[in-house]
Amino acid sequence: MITRAAFVTGATGQLGSNLIAQLLAEGYQVRALVRSIEKARRYLPGDVQLVPGDMTDVEAFAAQLQGADILFHTAAYFRESFVTGADHTRMTRINVDGTLRLFERALGAGVATIVYASALGVLRRPAGGARFDEQAPANDQSTNAYFQSKIAAERAIAEWLSTPSVRAQRLRLIQILPGGMWGPGDAAPTGFGQVVIDFLKRKLPVVLPGSVPFVDSRDVAAAMLQAARVEHAVGRYIVSQRMVSIAEIMRTLERVSGIPAPRVRVSFPVAFAMAYGAEAAARLTGRPAALTRVAVHALQSDFAASSVRAERELGVRFRPVEETLRDAVAWFRAHGYVPSVAPGHPPTASSSQIR
Repeated sequence: MITRAAFVTGATGQLGSNLIAQLLAEGYQVRALVRSIEKARRYLPGDVQLVPGDMTDVEAFAAQLQGADILFHTAAYFRESFVTGADHTRMTRINVDGTLRLFERALGAGVATIVYASALGVLRRPAGGARFDEQAPANDQSTNAYFQSKIAAERAIAEWLSTPSVRAQRLRLIQILPGGMWGPGDAAPTGFGQVVIDFLKRKLPVVLPGSVPFVDSRDVAAAMLQAARVEHAVGRYIVSQRMVSIAEIMRTLERVSGIPAPRVRVSFPVAFAMAYGAEAAARLTGRPAALTRVAVHALQSDFAASSVRAERELGVRFRPVEETLRDAVAWFRAHGYVPSVAPGHPPTASSSQIR
């Protein structure tokens, strides 16, 4: 059996860490790009080759791409995508320029397959609320800085792929477009992970309106791994389970954690007013806003996308929402983000007051 070598960026992130676990289980040799060796040793298995580096300086680690069969690119700068004052310059430097330079160096190193984690938000929902697929046009009217950077990256990549020199080398590029990722391994944590943490700490006073395109990060990782395996896989694959309301997420978190969910539901006008107040407070204190208008606007957006192509060609399957959130709660508790369940307080099945 031939052992394949994989290079993974964003290795300590939620998607990257879950992908690495699956790669190792399949017998891959893994090189992992990490910004912090200490953090990597805390969250990644010991049989991974750690490559210190940063997407702002691809040249510094590019030599480590030599000998890799597959590049899995999950690294991205997104921490400010739902906050005020997003750093567009840094997002462009990492998500656009860094990505393109990484792909150029990977091709030069002989990497034959690149699997790239893009974002569902790069696609525009059609009028009328119909489910959209990979053929949808670019969401060029998005106000989300992260999505804007991903759209710019896809355009730059498409232009690069069309050049004769790249076309002659028969590089295979697969773009995975995930919905909002939840689940274990969210060490950062992401915005969705912070929702789980705040819930467990009883810091969520109300149930916000709207829904999110929900997907387990482990299912996205499995899709990326399978995309690398399937020889005819190429182009875009949407990997998003379904739209899940914030109310359903709160009900489920109550059920799996034993912590009561907030009982007060607010409307979008109230949510926007809360966000406006939180942003004003953030400007005065210098602390991040607990809620922003960009985030509330995202909850209004209907990203009801079709994952039919990924299910048909990659065999993608989605685990239940309850399993995802139960495992996320367990992971955050096990890693000290929140207190463990007190003795005598098992999870409760009572969630009837939230509809």
